[in-house]
Amino acid sequence: MSLSANIFIDLVIFATFAFTILYLYAQYRYGYWKRKGVFSPKASFPGGHIGKVITGKEHIGVLLGSIYQETKQHPFVGLYMLFSKTLMINDLDLIKAILVKDFQHFPDHGLGVSESDPLSNHLINMEGEVWKAIRMKLTPTFTSNKMKYMFNTILKCSDVLEDYIEEQVKHGNDVDFRENLARYGTDVIGSCAFGIETNSFKYPDAEFRKMGKKCFEIDFFKSFRDMMSIYAPWIIKNFKIRLINKDIEDFFVKTITETVKYREENNITRNDFLQLLIDMKKKDELSGNGHCMSLVEITAQVFLFFVAGFETSSATSSYAMYELAKNKHVQDKLREEIDRVTEKHNGKITYECILEMEYLTQVIEESLRMYPPVPFLFRLCAKDYKIPDSNVTIEKGTQILLPTFGIHRDPDIHEDPEEFRPERFSPENKASMHQFASIPFGEGPRICIGNRFGMMQSRLGIVKTLSKFEVSLPKVSTETLKFEPKSFFLTPTQNDFLKVTRRRPK
Repeated sequence: MSLSANIFIDLVIFATFAFTILYLYAQYRYGYWKRKGVFSPKASFPGGHIGKVITGKEHIGVLLGSIYQETKQHPFVGLYMLFSKTLMINDLDLIKAILVKDFQHFPDHGLGVSESDPLSNHLINMEGEVWKAIRMKLTPTFTSNKMKYMFNTILKCSDVLEDYIEEQVKHGNDVDFRENLARYGTDVIGSCAFGIETNSFKYPDAEFRKMGKKCFEIDFFKSFRDMMSIYAPWIIKNFKIRLINKDIEDFFVKTITETVKYREENNITRNDFLQLLIDMKKKDELSGNGHCMSLVEITAQVFLFFVAGFETSSATSSYAMYELAKNKHVQDKLREEIDRVTEKHNGKITYECILEMEYLTQVIEESLRMYPPVPFLFRLCAKDYKIPDSNVTIEKGTQILLPTFGIHRDPDIHEDPEEFRPERFSPENKASMHQFASIPFGEGPRICIGNRFGMMQSRLGIVKTLSKFEVSLPKVSTETLKFEPKSFFLTPTQNDFLKVTRRRPK
């Protein structure tokens, strides 16, 4: 027998041996929850319960929603993400305990971050005392007073959105609301976070818009890295795998470095997010107390502001516009409120005017219920936790999963959940709703810090559109949206084109 044949046989024997060991390890691993007396659906090798996600057949949020519907009679269910043991929490009261009452046991997200990936070291991924210190310092950025101060900046960006839609209507074009609201979001974040006018409508190929798109491009390698950061975070940490492409990092580091240098050299201050971080850094350097952020850490926080605000707000607004196009009676009712409230404010759209539009808030909250941008939440157990009214103790290091999408579409919690009904969130209905029946921004100390900003951005985009135009579904359209399985966010597989006409005279 030749040498090459012997080598081939040796490789086959080694591969078979390695596969057998891995298979046996998986079978033992997949018995973990049964040994603890926790119900667990049958897991399949090698994906555990997320095989369809790994093969790109189903979105993770939708898959977890299906598992939730099948197992919701259990307050918690044991799952396996690849080989990682994960406890999915179905009971709303237990979710409340984990996010709020017993937060000290579950303070972090537990996502994989590499030291070689500095832009990932932002508020979402920070842990422990560092997270607590930075969160406390950043919270004042998003108070009502700050929102009121930034309102006119956001309003100017919404004026540009309105003008662009007008131009599309003149030419008889259907409008891609997802793309246009993403451009609007880029302009808003550019102005409010960086103090930079990005002009995304005039220059759709400008660097800021290109980088925004690149952050959410879907390809095999990006999807694989994102999955590993959730399902096998130790791989990201130990092998120092980047989650953010180097060219994206270089762009944001260069932009922030140059902006900070220009402001310091010319003694310029602005009332934006970046300035707050600059001032915070100076104050910490002078006092010498607590954690002092480096310029790279500042860049990471601004990057988070850009990415999170840009994607979640534009997605929420575009889903709302899609449902308003489908449900004309809701659209008409909302437009009536917009007219009534703006007339009360002498035809002007003001900060107070927007906050008075209760039905508008209900429309956005219903859109967030049906289409939560992040369709599940993660927590990491920091110390052993005995689940109340059970004999089960969650061990330190266990991943906790909250199936937001499934809960939001549970008919036992929300009647006819596939129907778009903003009235669900009227004051009287919210009073009778469980506090954790709709948690698109999370809850507790880790609730999304920018939710108020995102809501303001979405409100203005919708108001400026409906005050002047009517939207409807094009002839070639779909009544049911499907979601891109390779995306972490709840992203539709098709473009969000809507037919837009000038509104009829009152």
